[in-house]
Amino acid sequence: MAPYPYMLSRTLDPIFSIFVGVVSYYSYEARIQRPEGHTLNELIAKRYHQTFGPSKNDE
Repeated sequence: MAPYPYMLSRTLDPIFSIFVGVVSYYSYEARIQRPEGHTLNELIAKRYHQTFGPSKNDE
C-alpha cells in the first residue's frame, strides 16, 4: 500500500471531487438542452428564495 493514499490532500480531495461532479453536471445539462426553468442554476435560485426570501436586487 502507498504511504500517501490521497491524490491532492486529505482536505482537497473532497473539494476536488465536488468540483468535478458539478462541472460534469453542467456539461450534461448543456448537452441535453434542458427547457427553460429546469436548469440547476434556476433550481438553486428558486430554493434559495424559498428559504431566505428575495434579495434587495430582485425588485
